Amino acid sequence: MDCKLTNIDLKTSTLETLIRRSHNLRIFGWLYHPYHLAKDIGTIALLIFSAWWVRDRSQLSFFAFVGAFLSMQAVYLIVRLLKYQIWGIAERSYVQDSIFILLPTYALTSVALGNAIALAMDLAALDLALGVAFIRVGCFLGGCCYGRPAVWGVKYQEEQLVPVRGCRTYTPGPLPLEPVIPMQLFESVFNLVLFVALLVWGLLAPEQSDGKVLPVYFLAYGCWRFISDFWREASARPRRAGFSEAQWVSAIVVIVSLSTLFYLGRG
Repeated sequence: MDCKLTNIDLKTSTLETLIRRSHNLRIFGWLYHPYHLAKDIGTIALLIFSAWWVRDRSQLSFFAFVGAFLSMQAVYLIVRLLKYQIWGIAERSYVQDSIFILLPTYALTSVALGNAIALAMDLAALDLALGVAFIRVGCFLGGCCYGRPAVWGVKYQEEQLVPVRGCRTYTPGPLPLEPVIPMQLFESVFNLVLFVALLVWGLLAPEQSDGKVLPVYFLAYGCWRFISDFWREASARPRRAGFSEAQWVSAIVVIVSLSTLFYLGRG
């Protein structure tokens, strides 16, 4: 019998070990769920980046950004609590929540606090890409948003997919009976690459990129999400006509983003 492990077996074993160990993290004796850890690291990273990004931009104030960011988080928390209390919905939805809750709140508060709206939304796009790169790692470790079954995928254990309720919530996907594709890591890498590309664009060509970073981000992410959802298994949202809710929203986002860029280009 050949007992040698392939490179894929070794990588899968390493990822599964990482998942297992991440669920034993403790801070001052308290369990620190890996999703919340990844999200908190991402939040710190985007705040540090935002402070650096606005340093030479007179139309942006970091304190106004922080005010808009905190207001956005507060409104999002209230909306999620209402959704859970009224409809029993605890799951997050990145595309829908960003478009209908997070970005409108951020935009209105940014204007109220004196930040230039176009530049503020450019920064929001960069922060979204950077933040999601971390959050999807948390999704991978926690066990949500995974892909379809695959022999080379990762295997989750029942004790790893436990919902978290309280001040901070987390809802894992249902226990897959087979190894599944780690789509969360692919999306994390995609957002990190997109963040770097948009950052370089903004640094090298500010006169061409100003006011256009957000629609370019959503154009790229919408295309990615529409395609990648064909390989995504875990989702709390129903499918309609063979497409997920996120795919329908992504298609609309792509159309709106293209229209916005066309309008800005004419201007």
